[in-house]
Amino acid sequence: TDDQLQSGVVVVFGGALEGQSTNVDPVTGKFIAFVLLPAGTSGTATAIAVDSHFQTSTQVSVEF
Repeated sequence: TDDQLQSGVVVVFGGALEGQSTNVDPVTGKFIAFVLLPAGTSGTATAIAVDSHFQTSTQVSVEF
């Protein structure tokens, strides 16, 4: 089912975080990303999950 976790899922970031990515823990379904931005930085960051079959999640975004 869609609720089952798989190994090989990666969260890929875009926008202000372009070029960053992190792996999803296949046991918990969680990920951690640490990002340091210069003071006063503003913009939009996006994230999308991609599995080992190149299926993608819905893209999410946040403005800061």
